[in-house]
Amino acid sequence: MAECNLDDDTKWNYSSIGSRFWAVLIDNIIVFVFVFIMLMLPIRIVSEGLIGDLAVLLIFIGYFGYFTLLEGNGGQTLGKKILGIKVVKEDGTPCDFRSALIRNILRCIDVLPIYYIIALISMAQSVKTQRLGDRAAKTIVIRIK
Repeated sequence: MAECNLDDDTKWNYSSIGSRFWAVLIDNIIVFVFVFIMLMLPIRIVSEGLIGDLAVLLIFIGYFGYFTLLEGNGGQTLGKKILGIKVVKEDGTPCDFRSALIRNILRCIDVLPIYYIIALISMAQSVKTQRLGDRAAKTIVIRIK
């Protein structure tokens, strides 16, 4: 794991924008498959008028819940685990549920206007490659492999 020295940020092995992109792409595929499967189960039971509402609800729960629960309990989604990166607090302590919740609430802004453009700009301007959600939650994403 990356070394921690609170007075010297150069000790951190921050994750690259590229590895974060590939991790979120993997995670988005996983969430899409989950939501698709969950929609296929009730599609014959629920009237077609409710399918759109159900889809929105499942996408929100699936997407938001996936990132928040996994990052809040171990700092890694499956995509992050595959890419060897992890969310931790800026002081090096593990990411907790509160920090994961904050960073993922702001994910709604980071994904705008199209697929993480705001996040990309934010990370490119940050020495710690932090997106807006990371800055608000005081988290960083580090390489652990």
